[in-house]
Amino acid sequence: MFQLPVPICENLRLVFVSSGGCRIAPEAWRRRIHSRAFAVAIVLLIANAMVGCAGHSTQRTEDLLSAAGFNVVIASTPQRLQHLATLPPYKVIRIQRNGKERYVYADPSQKVIYVGGDFAYTRYRDLRLTKNLAEQDIQDAEFNAQRAAEWDVWGPF
Repeated sequence: MFQLPVPICENLRLVFVSSGGCRIAPEAWRRRIHSRAFAVAIVLLIANAMVGCAGHSTQRTEDLLSAAGFNVVIASTPQRLQHLATLPPYKVIRIQRNGKERYVYADPSQKVIYVGGDFAYTRYRDLRLTKNLAEQDIQDAEFNAQRAAEWDVWGPF
């Protein structure tokens, strides 16, 4: 009996048998393997996204606020800590203080607030937009790469 080399078996979508040769894999079996592999890939992708997002979002926001020129003010007194607890956490809010418009971001876990004026807030929005666009480009590229792998079920054409 003539045996095909291993690379040829793989390219022709053949399966190995215990006698050392290869045979044509049933279509249903190939589909089952592809659907399971796809399901595993989706589960891993979602798990990775969830792990990556936990805590990452607030750190990224704080990095952008600092880069935009917001000042960090530590809640170092009981009065500041008490007031910090009343602020909406992890959101930029606009306030009026001493006749000036200010933007404040409260981080109760770190016991700090980030404070900036109009210019710093505009820079923060621009940085956030640029960062989001760059992340969207990366997500699009990853999605396209995943979609390209799905075309393997059609074989070469």
